[in-house]
Amino acid sequence: MSVGAHIAWFDEIGLGDRAQVGGKGGSLGELKRAGIAVPPGYVVKTRAFERLLESLEREAPVRAAVAAVSPGDLAGVTACSRALRRRVEEAELPGEVLEELSIAQERLVRGGRELPVAVRSSATTEDAAEASFAGLQDTYLWIKDPAEIIRRVRSCWASLYSVESISYRRKLGFPEERVAMAVVVQSMVDARTAGVMFTRSPTTGDRSVVTIEGAWGLGSAVVGGEVTPDRWVLGKITGEIAVREISDKLIEHVPAARGGVEAVAVAEERRRMPCLSDADLQGPADAPHVHLWDAPVPLTAGDVAEIVRLLEESEFDELHFEQDGLKLTLKRGSAPSAPDAPPTPTVADGPAGAGRKPRGELTSTAAAGLVQVTAPFVGIFHRAPKPGAPPYIEVGSEVQEDTIIGIIEVMKLMNAVRAEARGTVVEILVADGAVVEYAQALVRISRGAQRG
Repeated sequence: MSVGAHIAWFDEIGLGDRAQVGGKGGSLGELKRAGIAVPPGYVVKTRAFERLLESLEREAPVRAAVAAVSPGDLAGVTACSRALRRRVEEAELPGEVLEELSIAQERLVRGGRELPVAVRSSATTEDAAEASFAGLQDTYLWIKDPAEIIRRVRSCWASLYSVESISYRRKLGFPEERVAMAVVVQSMVDARTAGVMFTRSPTTGDRSVVTIEGAWGLGSAVVGGEVTPDRWVLGKITGEIAVREISDKLIEHVPAARGGVEAVAVAEERRRMPCLSDADLQGPADAPHVHLWDAPVPLTAGDVAEIVRLLEESEFDELHFEQDGLKLTLKRGSAPSAPDAPPTPTVADGPAGAGRKPRGELTSTAAAGLVQVTAPFVGIFHRAPKPGAPPYIEVGSEVQEDTIIGIIEVMKLMNAVRAEARGTVVEILVADGAVVEYAQALVRISRGAQRG
């Protein structure tokens, strides 16, 4: 499906391609790979931005002009921003880039019908381990005219030189050579309700819950802070709604007739009405939490580890599951004292290749007192809080349950990974900056009394 050297579709990319598609593009690719329903789209890769920049650099400096500005000189930053944004927005796209972009858009709209799209900045620096550039670059919603799409691609590139973005990079001493911009072009959804879902609590870090914030209309009103969203907290295991906060939603963002988005007042009767019902939040009542296929296959050690992880992250001491003759009970308690590990159980599971990704295997180390810390989600693993800083742990480090062993970067969030066991680090299994899969083993810890 590839169009050329400057375009990539979501199903062709992941976080490992961040240097070419930026943070947002890489994350959308990972969601697509995971089988999540993502509106179709493509990414104009950083190679296209670099080609445009090369042509501008032949006329006058761009990156050197930014590097020469003092972060405290607001007038200087403003003048630099104004000049560079104008140059980028007025520059002609290289012919090859323009041709590939036109072909990609024709494929996306499927036969020429009008299809509104979002044109979204996807900088390689969002979010870096040592900085967060979220919100500093531009996004344009409900763009319908093909010529407008091309103009907005240039505008996204130009927003890399906004006053805010230049000031932030200069304040941090961020090297301009590391800064580049990809652009996401994605089909829009005419949403009744939109918002944000966090796969752990954004306030407490609790991984046993999902937090959802939403409001009427398009999600730009929520992420832009123009409306106070409704908020729910749900248990991952039971689906029970533990927190329900319904706000007074004064406005909503809706598509404008000629393209773009406009804010309109919410009707009085809808302002304090929940924008999502319990059925929306919890899904169909008859949808099983665990799907079982007909073909029996062995339950791998990685699957067992995942079941145990879910139990550990819940607040329950005992978990029962029963369906079609299968009865499974998990109960907290001490590990058996017998030296021999029990045989691997089997259940009716998915057939090979049924859309399930292989997970990191849990080695038979329980009897030896070893604990394996695994990745709670797909992302980029960082061993240190920022480049050049000492790593959180080394082999031989003594850890407590709440000791941070690293950070996983995903969807613009830096998520601390904790040891959740008391003991000594005996092996680090993942290199700094590596892309990790869900449930992939990161670190091994030897349980027991610590030295001293």
